[in-house]
Amino acid sequence: MSRSVSVTSGSVRFIQNISVDHHLFHADEPSEHGGKDARPDPHELLLAALGACAAITVQMYADRKQWPLGTVHVVLSYENVPAESCRL
Repeated sequence: MSRSVSVTSGSVRFIQNISVDHHLFHADEPSEHGGKDARPDPHELLLAALGACAAITVQMYADRKQWPLGTVHVVLSYENVPAESCRL
């Protein structure tokens, strides 16, 4: 199965229009980085993808084992560390 992902800059600074086949969503940067903080930033979208993948994997495994499973809740967080503090 092949899917097409397209990202196009929007008319507002840093807002990106993202399409995955017929699904449409947007990304932005936080206000402290010059964005409007109107949408999730790319780091948050990446965490959302990882969280969705983890939850779906747990659900698929439980289905395969025929285990009863309630709600799967995945919580992820990140800290944006400036590059200067990573120097050795």
